[in-house]
Amino acid sequence: MKTAAIATTLSVLLFITGCSITFKPWVLSNLTSGMTVDQVERQLGQPDRISHKDDTVIYHYTYTEPIALQQENIIRQDDYTVLPRRDEPRLEIKTYTYEVLFVDGKLMNYKERY
Repeated sequence: MKTAAIATTLSVLLFITGCSITFKPWVLSNLTSGMTVDQVERQLGQPDRISHKDDTVIYHYTYTEPIALQQENIIRQDDYTVLPRRDEPRLEIKTYTYEVLFVDGKLMNYKERY
């Protein structure tokens, strides 16, 4: 009985986490003018925030590039000994911001903010 409860709980957690969408900017090219808010959210996921300006609803999305992991390279010396060498990770973190604009519940445009 405990096993069934644990299996059910794990299934629900996997289902919930499996349904979330991480924003990927390259998916923006799949959008077409006139799409509804629901259609855009299915493609891009939930925005980070929503703002309003006049009759325009603006969905704000951000994308942060993954940090390169530390790598280990092998250095071969003249005397045929081998020394491991670790490269430090790239510490520069790039974040991009995008705006998706809706008027009357329909997609009008999207753009990258600098």
